[in-house]
Amino acid sequence: MRVAACTDGLQRRDFLHSADVAGALVALLASPVEGAVNIGSGRAVALRDMIGQIAALLGGAGRVRLGARPRPDGDPALIEADVTRLAEEVGFRPRFDLQAGLVDVLRAEGALR
Repeated sequence: MRVAACTDGLQRRDFLHSADVAGALVALLASPVEGAVNIGSGRAVALRDMIGQIAALLGGAGRVRLGARPRPDGDPALIEADVTRLAEEVGFRPRFDLQAGLVDVLRAEGALR
């Protein structure tokens, strides 16, 4: 049985399904909005939560070892997009939440049926 050695997973990251990234870019290009606009979900999740969801979906929760690896030097605790302009000025809302996005990606990769 292979084990996934991970950091403590307390880092929080902003994830967005690739279809939502494309949709946000299309919406932005079709809008009159100018200047910098962040593309993201605006909701950072702890990596340990995402890892746990993936492991549960794949039936491998017992194969994850959180805290088995040190965090890389300079690894920021939080990366989260401020999507205020994307939501309010462009009017974009993601189609996928984290769970639905993970299921979609794992199905597309043939890891889930």
